[in-house]
Amino acid sequence: MLGVDVSRSHDSVGRSAPFMRKAKTVRSFGSAALEICYVASGRLDAYVDLMGMLRTVDFAAVMLIVEEAGGIFVQSDGRGFSGYRLSELNRFSVLAAANEGIYRELASNIT
Repeated sequence: MLGVDVSRSHDSVGRSAPFMRKAKTVRSFGSAALEICYVASGRLDAYVDLMGMLRTVDFAAVMLIVEEAGGIFVQSDGRGFSGYRLSELNRFSVLAAANEGIYRELASNIT
């Protein structure tokens, strides 16, 4: 089961289509933090946000929750977040996956 945020950008819908085609079920709850927590809890297998709008303050806590649960949380290009300060006004696209296998499958579908 995949969580995807495509709420504000037609481009992100196109970029997310490969993920959505492969998923058995796609959900969009409208809250990145909630959906990323669902990845950590096992309710979702992965979460994809390719809009490039998430700020570090939007996901810092849930990034830790996913990592503590044994999941993967990275930028859409596979880079982590070390070196970024919470006070910086950077925006990101992110992938959260319940495990390494799911992450590899997501990463292979980035367009």
